[in-house]
Amino acid sequence: MPFVILMPALSPTMTEGHLVKWHKSIGDHVRPGDVLMDIETDKAIMEVEATQEGVLVHIWKEAPAESVQVGNPLAILKQAGEANELWERLLEEAMTSTPSMDVQSADAPTAVAPPVATAPKEALEAQPLRMRISPLARKIAQLSGLDLVHVQGKGTGPRGRILKHDVEAALDRLATTASNQASTPVASYPLEAYTLMPLTPMRKVIAERLSFSKQTIPHFILSAECCMDELLILRQKIHESLGEKLFSINDFLVKACAMALHRVPEMNTLWGESSLKRYTHVDLAVAVSVPGGLITPLVFAAETKSLRHISSELKQLIQRARAGKLRTEEYQGGTFTLSNLGAGSVTHFQAIINPPHSGILAIGASQEKPIVDHGSIRIAQSFTATLSADHRVIDGQEAAHFLTTFKNLVEHPYQLVV
Repeated sequence: MPFVILMPALSPTMTEGHLVKWHKSIGDHVRPGDVLMDIETDKAIMEVEATQEGVLVHIWKEAPAESVQVGNPLAILKQAGEANELWERLLEEAMTSTPSMDVQSADAPTAVAPPVATAPKEALEAQPLRMRISPLARKIAQLSGLDLVHVQGKGTGPRGRILKHDVEAALDRLATTASNQASTPVASYPLEAYTLMPLTPMRKVIAERLSFSKQTIPHFILSAECCMDELLILRQKIHESLGEKLFSINDFLVKACAMALHRVPEMNTLWGESSLKRYTHVDLAVAVSVPGGLITPLVFAAETKSLRHISSELKQLIQRARAGKLRTEEYQGGTFTLSNLGAGSVTHFQAIINPPHSGILAIGASQEKPIVDHGSIRIAQSFTATLSADHRVIDGQEAAHFLTTFKNLVEHPYQLVV
């Protein structure tokens, strides 16, 4: 029997995906294990392999395609020796029974002619007649308040589909007409004064999660100034003894944060509706900037790992995060978040808690500052650490204890390497 390839659920929370690329074309023979397509989830671009063998005879969604719901059909495989009528009938039944499959709509499957046969015409025309329009063109029209009746004639896309430049041309005509009819000139920005940037799956999830966090989690903020002179001296000595620059400042901060959480387990606790979950190990999420957003790969049981182990693991995680190659289990979950903007010029900031965590530690850039040391003033290199904590889980005294412990570890860094 023909086999329908559906949009897979690549994580427990995935409801839709972005079809980035097809690795197979109409007429290609597909074997189990072959890479079929690239799917962008909220955090990464993942390769999807075939589970069935056959010939790819039909593609509903051409790449790229945004916001394809999990479970929606993407393509059909025909088994060797099967009659074309079998997959043609399957195509017709799917399109007739599923409203979202309407080839005339914005999210419609685009019929691609197979090399051996063409789907029967009635299978494509049995649906109600609707205006064909690309998702981007529809979004521009909605944002601009354009009634699509102003698009003259059919669109310039395949089978009369309305494309982005068709909508822009209609907007230009309306703007020209309005200008000619105006009795007095009115200054306005040209329609091209902005660029429409479609929301990526990652951007949508960031918006949803952080909006939820600010609306439901009672944040409170604490800050502490951390002198890092001793840490810089220790790092220099280690590098001199090893003959290479092995550790970043961030490696030390990750280790210090993990040790502080282990010593103050109240901060390594998550909120539950009927109980609190206090974790034995520190699964530390480290915020990493990636194209189009942010991802938080996890260092599991970070309090048990040496500085060298943490450094090596972080390098690999960051590299694969920026290449979109992280596995779901490597960035979902965790017990606490560390966000370090010290590489820039931001001296301090307040981070939003990453649910379901109860806290996030924000690290600002280091600066030379005057400090009082045993009655005398000297210049020291220091940075501001700012803790955002969930007041449902953490009280001020516990949060202050954690921040003081972190500060002590940074200012007496030999504790991090013994």
